[in-house]
Amino acid sequence: MTKPNVLIVIDSHRVGGPGKGLFQFIKNAPKESFDFQLCNFKYKTPKSREFIKRAAEEQLELILFTQNYLFDPSPIFQLYKIIKSGHFNIIQTHSTKAHLIAWLVTRALSTSWIAVAHGYTNENWKIRMYNRLDKWLLKQADHAVSVSPTLYNMLLDLRKETESNELILNAVDETEIPRLLGGKAIRKRCRVNGRDILIGTFGRLSPEKGQEVLLLAFSQLNNDQPISLI
Repeated sequence: MTKPNVLIVIDSHRVGGPGKGLFQFIKNAPKESFDFQLCNFKYKTPKSREFIKRAAEEQLELILFTQNYLFDPSPIFQLYKIIKSGHFNIIQTHSTKAHLIAWLVTRALSTSWIAVAHGYTNENWKIRMYNRLDKWLLKQADHAVSVSPTLYNMLLDLRKETESNELILNAVDETEIPRLLGGKAIRKRCRVNGRDILIGTFGRLSPEKGQEVLLLAFSQLNNDQPISLI
């Protein structure tokens, strides 16, 4: 069996959820089982260089697809040239732009394409249009991966159950969890009694995270025992 040689393409300035998952995977996956090349996009005025800096810190070679203007098709030809070389047998994409150029390239080349769904926000019409395009592109991929049960059900709706769909939950690297964040330390820092019920939530203050729903539910709790929410 041919050893997987994966070209990983992501469009991300910062190390958000998708980027963090990639760096965790590259760090912990058995290197003898596959080879990979990480790719991102080069912007004239990037909003952040966090992703590029993190790749350098991890001593990872990073290919940057260059583009000179907003709808510059150059990344399509750059990806085509890399795949045409025959060195890679799998393309794995994260984000709408990465999905799009992979779809265009794999229409001409027979390389297997894995598209990963990471979730959506809905703050404006432009983002909603990107979301619609992203979902359409997920339908075109040879294989689709979701990182949560909700997204997996979305894939089953978008793609037939007989298609190649996978659920791979986001991982937690225990070495990245500071020991000072243990339960006792949190209670002490936030002045919560050890006998009280403590509820914790993790996530940014964004509508799709449901923080407003949590606060509403918490306000309606009727319990004689003290309860704290962090």
